[in-house]
Formats: sequence, C-alpha cells, structure tokens
Amino acid sequence: MITRENHIIVNYHYVEDPHPSRRGIHPCPIARFERHLAYLSENFRIVSVEEVVRAARESRGGAWAAITFDDGLRDQYTNAVPLLKKYGVTAAFFPITLALTGTVPPTHKLHILLSASEADVLVDLWNEYAGLQRREMGAQDIIPKDRYILRKSHQHDDVLPANLKAAIARAPRSVKNGFLDTTFKNLGISEESALRELFMSEEELATLSREGFTIGSHSHGHDALDSVSSDLLRQDIRESKRRLENLLGVSPTVFSYPYGRYSPETRGVVQKEGFCYAVTTDRRGITAGEDSYSIPRFDANDVGPPR
Repeated sequence: MITRENHIIVNYHYVEDPHPSRRGIHPCPIARFERHLAYLSENFRIVSVEEVVRAARESRGGAWAAITFDDGLRDQYTNAVPLLKKYGVTAAFFPITLALTGTVPPTHKLHILLSASEADVLVDLWNEYAGLQRREMGAQDIIPKDRYILRKSHQHDDVLPANLKAAIARAPRSVKNGFLDTTFKNLGISEESALRELFMSEEELATLSREGFTIGSHSHGHDALDSVSSDLLRQDIRESKRRLENLLGVSPTVFSYPYGRYSPETRGVVQKEGFCYAVTTDRRGITAGEDSYSIPRFDANDVGPPR
C-alpha cells in the first residue's frame, strides 16, 4: 500500500462512473477519484514525475507523489482535470498517438467489443480467426477457457476477458488488427464515433500542455514493446515522439510503456530517442537508486489509508 512509501507515482486510466453500456472497462468512479485526490493532497506533496524521482534520489524528507494517466482518454479531460484544478495539483498524461490519426488503438477496440458482446462469443471468434492465421501465430493461437494466461496483467477481469486481452496484446499487429477490424465491422460499430467518444482531441492535449500539465508518450500503436521487431520498436517510438513534438512544440521527456512491458532493447531505444524517464506498472514505491527507465507506479486501486 502507498501509505508505507514516501515517494510514489499513482496511475489512472478511465475516470468515469460505471455504466452498463461500457461494461468492457473498469473505471475509477469520479467520486472515488476525488476522494483519492483529497487523500493524496493531505498526505503527500504532489509534484511532477521528474520531481518525485529526484526527491527519492536525494532522500528528501516528507512524502512525495506524482499522478499519471495513461492512454489520453477523453474522460480524463472532462472528469479528472477539473478535479486536479480544484485541488491545485499537477499530473502527467500519456496519450497513444495512434488515436490522433483517426484510428482507435487495438486495446480500446477490445474494450468496446467487450461492452457490445459477450466474452465467450469473442473468445470463440478469436480462436476461429487465429486458427486461420496459424503460420503467424505459432503456438499462441488458441485461448484457454479454464485458466488464466497472465493473471497479474488483468487483475479486474474474469478468465475469458483477461485471456482475450492477453492474447491480443501479444499477437502480431497484422493478426490482432485484422481480427478487431473485422469484428468491429460485423457488429456495426463506428470507429469514428468511438474515437470521438473515447479519446482527447489534439486541441485538448495542447490545452493541457499550455496549462502546465506534462504530456508524455505512451507509444504510437500501443503494442507490447517487448515483443515487436527492432524496426517496429524504433519506428513506433519515433512516430509517437514526432507527433507530440509537432503538436506541442516541445519534445516529450517521459515515456510510459504500454502494458508496463519492456525489454533491455526497449529501454535502450527509449533512452536513445531522448526520453529522460520511463514509467512501468510495477506497483511499489520509488527507491533512491531507481533506474530512470524503469520507474514504478502504483495502480489507482492501491490508493487509501491502511486497512
């Protein structure tokens, strides 16, 4: 729990009230988010990612915290930002730049599909589709229904949606995009409408930057960067950085690994491309000797007093 730490980062994704039409996501309700802000403001000095890392390295007294948001979701802008301003605290936002090109990232297409259809139906469709792509998929084609593939990665989900998310995250880009695009069309879901509903616009991101919030990179395509080719890895990180530079007029300095997954090669490319820090999903406090490219973050569910 964060109460045992003096230097922390807390990460959020969706910040909205649950609704039956969006059952495929697991949001932090707005009132709970405000309670988190009240708790963090009372017990920590809330600063930037860079500042909390420096405070840990210098063993500064007191408790220090940073707040981050992955994906660049529109509910973060409409629901979280007004509360951040109310409490007078800063935060860092890590948009997926693919969403700025008119395309819903694969992870969020899956969230939409899980809201529109039953998980067992989608697993059957995936198993059928992956079976036809066996040459590219290898041994990663069939999703089991009786056990978790990766229990740690999808802590809020039952076995079927958890396994579907894990399988799609590690699948080759061509296979997962083919499956998601096909299923989107078959269910009659408008990608354009979904994009407007889910993601911040370029102007909203630029507004946050002008208002002093940090805008970092969460990659371009939101692939698991420890499982893509070296060429795709470099292209993805460079494209995300380029788009943010063009939009904001400054280079992003903080990177957030999609799914928290990275390898020594991923770390090296992030560093080479000029990022000063990279954050993970390791749920612990920051130590004095923390590596700049594997900074841990607590999950929103870790916020609160001791039980």
